[in-house]
Amino acid sequence: MTAINHHINAIRITFEELFKGRFLVYFIPGIVVTAIYLLQKWMALTVEDTIHLNDTKAWYDFILNFINWGVELIFGVFYFFLDQIYIFIVLTALSPFNTYLGQKLENRLTGNKTESGFSRFIKDIFRMILVTIIIVIIELLIFSFYSLIAYISGTPEAVNTLIHFIIKAFFFGFAFYDFSLERANKGVFSTIEFAFSKPIAMLIIGSIFLGIFAIPYLGVILAPVLCVMISAVAYLYYSKALPKIKNLSLNE
Repeated sequence: MTAINHHINAIRITFEELFKGRFLVYFIPGIVVTAIYLLQKWMALTVEDTIHLNDTKAWYDFILNFINWGVELIFGVFYFFLDQIYIFIVLTALSPFNTYLGQKLENRLTGNKTESGFSRFIKDIFRMILVTIIIVIIELLIFSFYSLIAYISGTPEAVNTLIHFIIKAFFFGFAFYDFSLERANKGVFSTIEFAFSKPIAMLIIGSIFLGIFAIPYLGVILAPVLCVMISAVAYLYYSKALPKIKNLSLNE
């Protein structure tokens, strides 16, 4: 219940802040990237429609169908990579904005000032890369192990889908909590220890992320910002930084 209570309070505080107009600016990078992405996709669809061939002569059918199939294949691959680049930019390349967002939110709620500067930025980048590599390796190992067990035992597809969702949610939650752990100067092993000692917290944030992210186009804008804020507040509860100021006036 502790994890659930922390996250309910974190969601409440997050939306109280947003409804008062604070931190809305952090949605702008995602909106800009999404607008560029949609423009590129619209242009590609226009070109694809232009390239498609049509003819009324029956003997052309086979050739035309083959050419159109090739066009669809090429553009299908292009759309796939465009989607992946778009998701990567919003979730990874824009992470400095999310780092700063978490820092500003924490400063507001606790009054504590986080160390900043170029040297700290470089240090955090290297730490983030190392943690990301470790997260990916652990996730792949767990996923591969489960897939092997599921294959041998013939686990029903519905169960596999649920387990795969849980694995993804845990590691997405891990990634979002890492913004706060980074600010708290937690080492790599301390970060991993925290994640695996708070699996419900990781699953809650990861599930929120995947749920919001599933909303077409809008989700990829909202999910990172909301999950950074919610996980930041929840971590403050876990680290005992918020109970002592639980009566903080959010109208300030």
